Amino acid sequence: MAGTINDYGRQLRPAGKRVQEINYLIVTHFHVDHAGLVQELKDKGVKFILFDMQIQSIAQMEAVIQKKMSYKPINLEDNIIITLSESRKVLQSIGLSGEVIHTPGHSGDSISVFLDSGDAFIGDLGRKIK
Repeated sequence: MAGTINDYGRQLRPAGKRVQEINYLIVTHFHVDHAGLVQELKDKGVKFILFDMQIQSIAQMEAVIQKKMSYKPINLEDNIIITLSESRKVLQSIGLSGEVIHTPGHSGDSISVFLDSGDAFIGDLGRKIK
């Protein structure tokens, strides 16, 4: 959630982890509860892998967030922007075997990370109700 970077760091401690150990960030979709800390994490050195089909969703999220909470806007100039078809190659370059696929349903920009090991990272499974 936006404005909670210190809380996030405290939650990592019991697992023996620190924010500074995070190398890369992929956001499953641009809702505040999934993307509210992106710029704060980038400011701590985390590299942000952004999919081209998600870019337009950032402005939509930020328009809603800035009116309601403390939020640091995402700098769009310093990200690793790729297409979904490039995901396997990029994941391989950072030591992961797998790919990212578009999984709309909860939101139009939703993605899921599927690793060749059978593990998957999925943001939300539910369909957004309007």
